[in-house]
Amino acid sequence: MTTNNSDITIRTATHDDVDITVKLLKANFINDSILVWIIENFDKRNIAFDDFFHMYVTAGINCGIVNLAETPNLGVVGAAVWLPHDVNTDTEVETLVNTYTAEFLNYSDIMHEHYPPVEPFFQLATTAVDSSAHGCGIGGALIAHQLNEYDKLGMPTYLEATTRRVAGGLYSRLGYQPIGQTILFPNGAEAYPMWRPAQEPNSVFASLKQVNITQKYPMLDSVMQFGKFDWRVIDVQDDKALLLCDTVIESGKFHEQYEAVTWENSGLRKYLNGDFYNTFSSEEKSKILRLPISNYSNPWFGTSSGGETKDYVFLLGVDGVVKYFGDSKQLRSKNANSSYYINDHFNDARKAVDTNGMFACWWLRTSGNLPELATFITADGRISMGGDFVNRSSKYSAGIRPSIWIKLKE
Repeated sequence: MTTNNSDITIRTATHDDVDITVKLLKANFINDSILVWIIENFDKRNIAFDDFFHMYVTAGINCGIVNLAETPNLGVVGAAVWLPHDVNTDTEVETLVNTYTAEFLNYSDIMHEHYPPVEPFFQLATTAVDSSAHGCGIGGALIAHQLNEYDKLGMPTYLEATTRRVAGGLYSRLGYQPIGQTILFPNGAEAYPMWRPAQEPNSVFASLKQVNITQKYPMLDSVMQFGKFDWRVIDVQDDKALLLCDTVIESGKFHEQYEAVTWENSGLRKYLNGDFYNTFSSEEKSKILRLPISNYSNPWFGTSSGGETKDYVFLLGVDGVVKYFGDSKQLRSKNANSSYYINDHFNDARKAVDTNGMFACWWLRTSGNLPELATFITADGRISMGGDFVNRSSKYSAGIRPSIWIKLKE
């Protein structure tokens, strides 16, 4: 069966496609933090993963389904491997990767401990998109294609998301919900179990953007280095991109003293557009745009967040967090269980770590429920609509996670 969407064709893989599918999966996951835990040495991992992914792809073709996305010009640019709940690959692991059997079986055991205690279901074992086509919607189209088939059968599905952002973004839009506890690995890596009951056929396609492999900037949700930090691309408009620092870069007060203050006259705005902005080189500064920033009042409490500003560097507001990390409608309808927090299934997507890899709070530019307070994201990913003291400075205070708009071409 094939599905055409723009210039993408999705088709079922055969045994002739095993090698190219393995190559694609390896390129995507060779440095994945979870799989690095299995084999730390890159050269050894590079060899063993040929067998590891060959096993999954072959099992998918024999017992489940493997779908490929391809274009006339680029060939195969995406793959998704689905396995039925009762497939056991332990024997194949012992045969194919016998040097690291214990490590791979340990990985398998950890994953299986979190499997749904119901049956039958299909699992999205792995999916990957070629780096040349990131941000084009191919991964979503691949998954939606097969979900539509499972919906016709009334078949639920399960997966383990490897990042908080994709768990709260794409997978949530496709109808998946967090289930059970986060999967924790000894090296600190995490995976997020997600479950999707069967839905009405074709309903999943309404949540996806049209696939367009020729879009000008296929970079959305990628991570890029700019200046001294890594930044996540969270929006692309025409010839500019919105970057959010991928980590909480440092602790810092929103304002130096306890008083009524908005983003417009805050000490943190002055610092970000002064000392912090000056850490960029002249070439980097030439790419950073100074644009008007709307500062909306706190939507729950009506507290003013000040007038419009023009900034090189800024913080996201509550509205931006909801826009880019997921909208559970609590921003408009409020949280029935809390008067001060947006607390929903997008918490994991909003969580961030500091430079030491520890989960950390981060300031937003929206005022709290009082003019002496500013909103922030808690370490567990909730949006604190009430906020915290603008002058708090301790290990428990929020940190700085800046944003910038940059030009994508001269």
